[in-house]
Amino acid sequence: MNFESHERFLSTVNFQNRFYLLTYLNGESIIKIYSFEKDGHTVLTHDLSNFSFYNSNNNSTVLGNLLKKEETEIIEEDIPYSMEIVFKKIKIYPNKDYLRISLDHRLHGTRIINLNLNDSVNSSFFVENIGASDAKKSNSFVNGNRLFQLLVSPEFLVLSVHDLETRKKIVEHSVKKNEDFFFKNSPILQQGNSPYSSPFKNSQTKISSAKEFFRKLSNSEVGIYAFENSGKLDITLGGTKQFIVTPGSNGFTTGASLSSIGTTVAPISWSYGSYTSSRSIFTRLLFDNKTLKHIDKKNQNNVFDRISLKSKYLKNTVLKKKLKLETVLRKEDYFLYGFYNKKEKTYSLMKFEK
Repeated sequence: MNFESHERFLSTVNFQNRFYLLTYLNGESIIKIYSFEKDGHTVLTHDLSNFSFYNSNNNSTVLGNLLKKEETEIIEEDIPYSMEIVFKKIKIYPNKDYLRISLDHRLHGTRIINLNLNDSVNSSFFVENIGASDAKKSNSFVNGNRLFQLLVSPEFLVLSVHDLETRKKIVEHSVKKNEDFFFKNSPILQQGNSPYSSPFKNSQTKISSAKEFFRKLSNSEVGIYAFENSGKLDITLGGTKQFIVTPGSNGFTTGASLSSIGTTVAPISWSYGSYTSSRSIFTRLLFDNKTLKHIDKKNQNNVFDRISLKSKYLKNTVLKKKLKLETVLRKEDYFLYGFYNKKEKTYSLMKFEK
């Protein structure tokens, strides 16, 4: 493979039984997609020079200048994520025959880029965050054809949802610091003792007021994620302080490592390990998946919650210190939780439905 001298690594994607390598041209607005098969590889060049890109200071720039300054996360559908993953400003969403990229460098909104995987057809547009001039932090998350945008300041929080096909706003919920946070379904929880405590102490503390929650979020890296859980839309919003965790240091076998050049590849076990050892502050919401109306019920445990409960049970009862080499694998319609029994010298796999 011959790379151009100013070509830089962006990310890798395993999707639909095919491996993709993404690069960008430094100083330009061009992304290249290398697709690998048994017989070799093909290259698609996506020239995005016709679209306008702006940095966090709202100054015009090229796409390459934005991509080189931020870490990138690959986001798969129907997986719970930690705040340490979703606070990233660049996310890539594999979706049927294209890749969707969201850029959240600007407080005022989200830049969406769609890259076809079969040809060089692409598109890009900007979804504005109304009211961002008074906000301190923002971020977004894509679920299907909907964009969830979060705006936070010490005074208020705004959650808005846009249809990415029509580019119109579907719904918006907002709450001020002294108002009832009516659309949350769980307590506001701070997981981990502080930003400087061990990342693997999983204690939880309840935050009593929206005012304190907004203040903490305004001094954190904020994030949001949404996925379908038991037929409903389960949303988590919150924030985290940045820290570095080496994959596998939480006891899980990741199957891949973090790239040495600053881009994160998050296999399922790494996503699960990050989720269960997160140091963050968050609350969960519940909406009807079709109408996006708030549902006043308790959120059900997602698949990572259920795996974590089983892991804790085994560690605290029958296996205790004999449980080693935990891993989580994803199949099409279910997940597998694996662990090694040191005493029996056996490796077990347990099936968990989505």
